[in-house]
Amino acid sequence: MKNLLITMMLALAAGFITLPALAASYTVEIHKGQLVRLDKAATSVIVADPEIADIQAVSPKLLYINGRSVGETSMLAIDDADNVVFEATVAVTHNLSRLKREIQDALPQTRINLSSTDNAIIVKGKAASPYVSEKVQRLAATFLRPEQQIVNLVETGGSDQVMLMIKVAEVSRGELKRFGISLESLFSAGNILFGLATGRDIIADAAGIITRNANDNGLFLGSTGNNHSVSGIIDALEDDGLVTVLAEPNLTTKSGVTASFLAGGEFPIPVVGEESSVTIEYRPYGVSLDFTPVVLSENRISLTVSPEVSSLTNVNAIQANGFNIPSINTRRASTTVELGSGESFAIAGLIRRDNSNDISKVPALGDLPVLGALFRSSEFRQEQTELVIIATPYIVRGVSDTELATPLDGYQPAGDLDRILMGKLYKEQPTEELADGTRPRLAGPAGFMLR
Repeated sequence: MKNLLITMMLALAAGFITLPALAASYTVEIHKGQLVRLDKAATSVIVADPEIADIQAVSPKLLYINGRSVGETSMLAIDDADNVVFEATVAVTHNLSRLKREIQDALPQTRINLSSTDNAIIVKGKAASPYVSEKVQRLAATFLRPEQQIVNLVETGGSDQVMLMIKVAEVSRGELKRFGISLESLFSAGNILFGLATGRDIIADAAGIITRNANDNGLFLGSTGNNHSVSGIIDALEDDGLVTVLAEPNLTTKSGVTASFLAGGEFPIPVVGEESSVTIEYRPYGVSLDFTPVVLSENRISLTVSPEVSSLTNVNAIQANGFNIPSINTRRASTTVELGSGESFAIAGLIRRDNSNDISKVPALGDLPVLGALFRSSEFRQEQTELVIIATPYIVRGVSDTELATPLDGYQPAGDLDRILMGKLYKEQPTEELADGTRPRLAGPAGFMLR
């Protein structure tokens, strides 16, 4: 055995035996290349899959490897004595170096690791928010063919759920002014009766005392005799109204997902089809809201809000096939803002004004100068409505069900005996003691503060 080893070493030194080169591994990005210098001259090269990588002999001792498509293949180089002088495994990847530069330019605070497989780019690392992770994924998608995909293994910090608290306040200011004189007179002579009446009805009891026929303010005056009865009323009304209608929906949704809310109803609309067939479609009305949040960072939110307030009205209503189809008064807004968690913004200025002025009078008599005021009544009405919308987004995190409570927790209705004799509407439930023997109580100030 010792003599055999000595003989092989002498043959190797004399050049009669050539050992194959050790297998190497090269990584080349797609559409890029790499030079390889050989120790011995090669006369031919072999590529297992030319579609993945191509090799060119620049000189007998210099090879150029060119990446053509993502994948892995093997290469060999042989000299004139059929000895293997070069053996390598070549892995062709996506253009990861350029993708890393793009990510660093767009998101300098993000640390991302990238790797490549045949049909995907694997993204690893940590991102400050789901928005940053999504942006990395969108950048990586530009380096893929349609049949390839992204494996997103990025860990995101913070929460990607947003709760939106909305307050919709509708302030209606109605002003009504009325002034008119109403007369009711009756004269009798034998079997002949003659009467004159203007304005609203006046009620008189058996004793001839005039009473009010409505809730309006007025001054009454009347006189009765054997053959005549004269009654009159002067209406003088000025009324201001202030009504506030509030809707306070709370909605929670995931970043990038639209949530909607509707407080109102739907009204039917007949639709005429083929052969005069009639079907019913329903259209919503009321207070509705669509919002789409995007979590930009741990404490920053981009919010798109589209509120709408609508109501049914008979103004511009139409009649079709015996159906009365009302119209809708609608006020809507749509905006996109960027703000922090817990910050609020308001949408105002959605004002609607309606004015009307009505005059009713007795023909001919109401047109007389000076005296015509006794035979006519005028009414002025003004409706002014303003809509104010206040929105406050919060980044929320899930909690255990033991940390949440409803108004019905611990509630038990009272029995007949407690309700009738003791006047109780519910049974008092003893509170559970804590580990230290005390009972739970509120921490800090509680109640309401009015300023």
